[in-house]
Amino acid sequence: WDMAASFVLRGAVNEDLFWDSSGEMWFVLSKLQPFLKEVRQKANVPQAFTRVEKVATRTKDGRERLQMMLKRAEARRAAAAKA
Repeated sequence: WDMAASFVLRGAVNEDLFWDSSGEMWFVLSKLQPFLKEVRQKANVPQAFTRVEKVATRTKDGRERLQMMLKRAEARRAAAAKA
């Protein structure tokens, strides 16, 4: 997703087309975001997922979509913790 996000940021891929076909980027980011700081530190890659975050959060629609996905991911974690 980082490479695809880079293509959007550089103008090589139309952002609307990217939005229409990249739902799983928000899914993955929503699962990782609560742990992203730790992932970056442990992998020693401070820039990991920065392009993905930038594309996902640079518009109001993107931020809303991420918030919706974050809520879903949190609900799944809570359900798993109860099981």
